[in-house]
Amino acid sequence: SDTTWNVAGSPYVLAGQVQVPQGVTLTLSPGVVVKGNSSGELRVDGTLVADGTEAAPIVFTSYKDDSYGGDTNGDGVATSPSARDWEGLSFWSSSTGNVLDYVVLRYAGASSNTDCSGSGSLGMCVVTSGLTFSNGVVDRVSSVGIWVTGTGVSPTITGSEFSNNGFGVRANGDATPTITGNTFTDNSYAIYLNAGSAASTFNGNTAVGSTGNNGVYLSGGSLGQDAVWDEQMAVILGGQVHVPQGVTLTLSPGVVVKGNSGGQLRVDGTLVADGTEAAPIVFTSYKDDSYGGDTNGDGTATSPSTSDWRGIWFTPSSAVNVLDYVVLRYSGSSTS
Repeated sequence: SDTTWNVAGSPYVLAGQVQVPQGVTLTLSPGVVVKGNSSGELRVDGTLVADGTEAAPIVFTSYKDDSYGGDTNGDGVATSPSARDWEGLSFWSSSTGNVLDYVVLRYAGASSNTDCSGSGSLGMCVVTSGLTFSNGVVDRVSSVGIWVTGTGVSPTITGSEFSNNGFGVRANGDATPTITGNTFTDNSYAIYLNAGSAASTFNGNTAVGSTGNNGVYLSGGSLGQDAVWDEQMAVILGGQVHVPQGVTLTLSPGVVVKGNSGGQLRVDGTLVADGTEAAPIVFTSYKDDSYGGDTNGDGTATSPSTSDWRGIWFTPSSAVNVLDYVVLRYSGSSTS
């Protein structure tokens, strides 16, 4: 039946997988602390309402984390928390109406958490559109902070901070999350999307301190539907990103697209890159800090040069392309 966890009973310890069944709502009051041991996981097939406040966030963390909820494992300073201490949160396709506002998620990603991706090491696995994560913090997850997967799965992730994770947010399986207004600090990747998830909504995000990918990283593959890229961070082509026949990719004025050594944009469909004199659209090298900042996170260790990336390829089936106020730099490596 529906259940509420309140501060009086806090901290709550997940000693294994705790399931919220379909049709059941678990509500967490502001200020509640939930801690997981090595097998601790909260699996949501129903609904989780974790509606915290700025003054009283709701915290999910390690059983060893004394900074929230005190010395729960009673060992003083003998142990300290670290990434992978517990499994994390998972939201499944039957789950709806989930609200996570002012929620802190720390030290999750135990390798046994393989239900979602088959690879484990996830802080939060999302296989439903019925979820909003806002004003939150995701910190010290060894691999993926929030993993979104499944065709058309489109949760909202907004106004949150991601730090010290492998990946801040990662989407695959043609998921199309909305990722807006987030801050990414000291992650290996800020946002990582497979090409099928390139129709996700992403804008207003910032990234610093990443060890190579201060931007929206797109792996190679084909867009599954029309897409609009409207982002202040650079969009990184990590392989050949393909716009198939019948699909349109639209770039907003001011967008910067950078290619690494394997990066290429292949257009069999339509590219609309309609910039302005004040806000041109730029295609350039991953090493070019003069547009979009230090995307590869190496300071001045590298500098751009001709043939750094593979450029743009318009095939014979491509039609109605518009490139106005577009800058193209440092391309020209093999198109094969």
